[in-house]
Amino acid sequence: MKRAIIHTLVPIVIATLLNAFIYFKGWNDTARKKDKVSELLPPGYAIAIIWVVILGLLGYTHSITYPSFASLIIVVAILYCLAYPFLTNGLQDDNPKILNFISLVIAVIVFISVGVHSRNKSVLLTLPFVLWTSYVNIVTLS
Repeated sequence: MKRAIIHTLVPIVIATLLNAFIYFKGWNDTARKKDKVSELLPPGYAIAIIWVVILGLLGYTHSITYPSFASLIIVVAILYCLAYPFLTNGLQDDNPKILNFISLVIAVIVFISVGVHSRNKSVLLTLPFVLWTSYVNIVTLS
């Protein structure tokens, strides 16, 4: 139980600190003012909450699947998601479509690997990651 709490809280805390950094740097506001964010995406604070929840779910799934190949893939996914704001130059890139697509590919790999390596229903915990990255890819296609 203690391991599950730690594995869940670490990504939540890091994501919360990262979101605070993004907020205080004004990265999200600048991107919206430059029309670089689709109108179909929710406001920045909602996106931040979505990512905190997704990363918490991934952390919890990591605690369930550890040690396995799936747990390693989950760590890679968490690190990529946390690095995303920096990979997009502070959310200022004109065309982050390739990075969004990479996020979707990683989400699908996490979903499949957890499904293969887990004998319980923990694969359902990765479903929000797949659904959110799918939605973002669809919305940012235009």
